[in-house]
Amino acid sequence: MIDDAHRSSANDRLLRDLARRITLSVSLSDALFGIVSSPRSMHERMNSICAGTIELLGDPDQVIHLDLKLDGECPAHLRETLLRGTSEMLGNAIKHGLHERMVGRITVRLIVGISETRLTVEDDGWGFCAACEEGDGLGLTQALAEQHGGTSSVQRIRYGTRAEMVLPNRRDEGDDPDHP
Repeated sequence: MIDDAHRSSANDRLLRDLARRITLSVSLSDALFGIVSSPRSMHERMNSICAGTIELLGDPDQVIHLDLKLDGECPAHLRETLLRGTSEMLGNAIKHGLHERMVGRITVRLIVGISETRLTVEDDGWGFCAACEEGDGLGLTQALAEQHGGTSSVQRIRYGTRAEMVLPNRRDEGDDPDHP
């Protein structure tokens, strides 16, 4: 605890920001893993992850518009993977695509089809660079996708970057049907 003699407006601002970041981290962990409360619906969890990640990683003066679209019922055995993938892909969009941009847009889509589930995160930022291909976030999304026999990719688009994870809806033979 800082005594009153050493308190300043800069220290107060720092303490408020620290408390805000801790609260956001707990909220994100809860949305990802259900640590504090039982897991909510997929839509609520995705919404919480997107809003929390933008607030946590975005610059306080930055305006990031979010478009979130969920279409279809996500298979239970893919939910945790898709939530973690969303967190990583969205974090990359903020840290790399929208780095030092005061205004930007991120679109997150989770589309469940008959045979596959597709997660797409697009930003209108600076665009994908080849040096980013070796980053931890991309490596993690690729490893998550491969666990389910799926794929993960990132590509430069006309105005920004598109990251995508495609997972088959079927369970592999080795998956435990009692563990969603």
